[in-house]
Amino acid sequence: MSIVLSQFPEPRGPDFAKKALIALELSYSSLNQTNNRRRGFKEITYSIVKGAYQGARKTRVMYASSLNLGQLNCYLAELISQGLIHFEPETKLYHATAKGRQYMKAYERYAETMDQLSHTESILAEICEKKKAPQPRRLEAIVPNAIPRSDRSSPR
Repeated sequence: MSIVLSQFPEPRGPDFAKKALIALELSYSSLNQTNNRRRGFKEITYSIVKGAYQGARKTRVMYASSLNLGQLNCYLAELISQGLIHFEPETKLYHATAKGRQYMKAYERYAETMDQLSHTESILAEICEKKKAPQPRRLEAIVPNAIPRSDRSSPR
């Protein structure tokens, strides 16, 4: 695991610990998304709503969801129209609505269930691999005198 130190704030000010934790969480979430698979609408929606959970500006939501600005704008328009996120123009903050928080909880249950299914599927595959065809036993083990004495090594 490699974390770039330049993404962490300077150790000054009262918010240092909070900013450092946010930076660490963002770097950890980006490490989790490097398994070379495409995220679907549900997972991206979850990451946006989670990023806006306690109120965040567009840049923070963009980093939390690992989207570029164009992609984020499309998703934000859709999520605002669905009522999962609310935008406050005075403070320029995006907030998760009650419906958005409900979506987050439902998605977390969904993801946990999918992880359990994946784990069970891997166990089943492992069991199937263990049940290979039995290897034939050596002839000497079945009939001890089948091999002439001169070919058998004598125990010493």
